[in-house]
Amino acid sequence: MPSSSSYAPPLERGKACLKCRSRKMRCDGIRPMCGPCARAGEVECEYTDGGEAPSQVLQRRAEDLQAQIHTLEGQSNQPITLHNPYNQQGGSSSDRRGGPQQAEAQISAALLQGFLSQAKNCGFFLNTGRFVERLNPRASGSAPLPPALSFAAQVVGTLFVQDARLRSRGDQIASRAAQYLGSTQADPSNVILLLQAEVLLAFYHFFQNQSVQGQIRMTAATSMALAWGLHTSQMQRGPAAAGVLGRYRLPPPIDPIEAGERINAFWTVFCLERRWCATQGLESRFPQDEVCVPWPLNMSDYEQGDVPHFAAGATGMMTVKTFLEGQGGHETDRSVLSLLAKASILFQKSADLVKNWAPNAAGFQQSFFALDRQIEEFKRTLPSIPTTNATHQREGSPTDLILQTRSLLLVHTLVQCATLQLYLPRQERDLSRSRAFNAASTASGLLQRVDVRNLGYVDPFMGVLWSNITDALMRWLMGLRRARPASSAGSSSSGSPQRAPPHPFEGNITSCLDCLSNAIGTLVPKNPWIESEYRKLQQFRGGPPA
Repeated sequence: MPSSSSYAPPLERGKACLKCRSRKMRCDGIRPMCGPCARAGEVECEYTDGGEAPSQVLQRRAEDLQAQIHTLEGQSNQPITLHNPYNQQGGSSSDRRGGPQQAEAQISAALLQGFLSQAKNCGFFLNTGRFVERLNPRASGSAPLPPALSFAAQVVGTLFVQDARLRSRGDQIASRAAQYLGSTQADPSNVILLLQAEVLLAFYHFFQNQSVQGQIRMTAATSMALAWGLHTSQMQRGPAAAGVLGRYRLPPPIDPIEAGERINAFWTVFCLERRWCATQGLESRFPQDEVCVPWPLNMSDYEQGDVPHFAAGATGMMTVKTFLEGQGGHETDRSVLSLLAKASILFQKSADLVKNWAPNAAGFQQSFFALDRQIEEFKRTLPSIPTTNATHQREGSPTDLILQTRSLLLVHTLVQCATLQLYLPRQERDLSRSRAFNAASTASGLLQRVDVRNLGYVDPFMGVLWSNITDALMRWLMGLRRARPASSAGSSSSGSPQRAPPHPFEGNITSCLDCLSNAIGTLVPKNPWIESEYRKLQQFRGGPPA
């Protein structure tokens, strides 16, 4: 215990700050920051003042949280128990009475519960069990979560709670998380956790249709992943090869779970960056020749000690380059994240080829059809999207089937849009044989295979993909309508020339638009980012002449 140059009389039992009580240190009771906390460089110094400590409330809500974790992980029947990090024998009655801190702790618990219920669809790549343990550092012996990550998890939780008052706190909590991210120095002990915070904040902003803020967080996550060399093999790192000029270096992971967290962290950031760069015509900051990380696995694989072979020893595996050369195969696609990574690569590659459209240039046609073949081959390997119905969902708690359906819907739609954007510039005249229309029709048809009502929430990038599809369908429909010849029967009673009957293919396009409109309309209440797309569809359906 650090010594003090001045004598401070002992405080009454239960009056010490939470930090000193948890460390069993003498607290001098000075506010707003006691002496021991100030000397230790603590960011916060909290007093209960008769209220309940945050973790005491978390303990009371542990039962619900355990059920959510069990649902998310699909693991054994043994629940993960949350323990009170500040609980001490013989605490005073003041520790058990309510107060402002109790209310705040209840809010935090509710938001964390909301976050954990949907975490797999929000870019969460950490091990859930270890994450929960770090919510209770005293009980588990783990280091506490950085405040930036705690607040980032809570801000995502605001998207999934039923209470409108809690949902309204999102931007406020996001601001606090951003402040902590700006003031926290990344080091080997926390860089993966801070990266997770950046990814969660990016998800929140994109979900709220705050694209500028989302891009800022995504760029920060990309920079962090590059600086710490997460795109290289984590098992073969040396000071001279790590990060920018060897400045940043991660030690070898302590076990397969930590190795898996790093692998999945990279691919999560990679997928996010590749997709959004493709929509803006930007080059990815992850050079394909330098990505040397194994394809991601499920967290359960890492928990069983499984680590991809070249993460454990081999070097020189250029993962993305090998895949684009058609040599990677799909035998390692054991996780949805792996499928999403490959779909994102193909989507970005087709966008890049279209951006540099030069059909008469040497080698262009060869590159075009090689990419087309690879996209089609990848489509054939994809697992089908599970069907869902009301028995698979209970309020606020999606099953693994729902979570998987959302992810696979994104993967399938992404790869169909890769074909759509690849073939659109070719201006195929016969829509009945058009590869672009077939891709758009297939993508919209995916929404008929699932009960959209049970999805609840979908990835914000689906809005970009559905917008691409609806824009193409609208252009085709308007083109067919404009191309209708005037009827040989003469003029109508009003004197205006009569139009020929609709082109037979107009019905196919209208069916696709109806399918998209119905599905998007169902999703609007829980997905604010999609509202503008729904309005566009409604205006189009009501506006153009029949």
